[in-house]
Amino acid sequence: MDIPVLGRRDTHSVHRYGSFWIFRIQRYNLVSALSCGQVLYEHTVRGIEHMIDNTHRDEEPGSVVEVTRPGSNCLESAMVIGLTGGIASGKSTVAEMFRELGAEIVSADTLVHRILQEDAAVRSEIVREFGREIVLPNGEIDRKALGRIVFSDEKKRILLEHIIHPKVIAQLERIAREFRRSGRGVLILEIPLLVESKLLYIVDKVIVVSAEQETQIERLMKRDSIDMEAAIFRIDSQMPLYEKARFADWLINSDCAFDLVKGQVYAVWQDILKRVAPRK
Repeated sequence: MDIPVLGRRDTHSVHRYGSFWIFRIQRYNLVSALSCGQVLYEHTVRGIEHMIDNTHRDEEPGSVVEVTRPGSNCLESAMVIGLTGGIASGKSTVAEMFRELGAEIVSADTLVHRILQEDAAVRSEIVREFGREIVLPNGEIDRKALGRIVFSDEKKRILLEHIIHPKVIAQLERIAREFRRSGRGVLILEIPLLVESKLLYIVDKVIVVSAEQETQIERLMKRDSIDMEAAIFRIDSQMPLYEKARFADWLINSDCAFDLVKGQVYAVWQDILKRVAPRK
């Protein structure tokens, strides 16, 4: 089905895949997969993310600038992709969908959990700084209790990151390096703070998962058993999603039905496969 092209015709095209759209900004190699009857583009001059219904196709989109990173022109062999987004935006759900399609997945949160379990020095330092009240009866760190502390105290959050991030970053660097050496395929690193921690150098491409703040609040309240005020505070403590979207090669909107999200993931996966050589 052909529809009018948004913006300048020499740089933009829109393609339909079932009930969602792929909005391809060809000149800048940015692909956005969104459903729920919406097309996304960026206005980077003011740093504003615009969500435009398909009924407003005549509106002129803002400027889109190319994101240049080491390895960003990777077209074959192994590709390492960073998957990020806001808290409770649906990152883990999307990551699992990519796993089902054939990607290898590594979660930074899983690495953190492993470090807290296996690295006695890190565990001791955290207990020394945050107190015995974060220790469970079995001796493990109570991550929910630790989360409540760092989300309510900026200095404590920075302190925790100073303790644990170097360990996590070293492992992410090693995993990416070894994967590239191993041959061919797609590795997706799920890193919530990919942009904030300036880790774009580790990956070749970036996927950002987005959701409306109302959806994030509902998911957080249900997942972490917290009230609305606490959920909003946690969301506001992170980089806004529209800022993260500026670094995306693909954007996935999780604020819709499961099957529609899955359809977006499939479309992005097909685009990824065009850029990477198959495994031997």
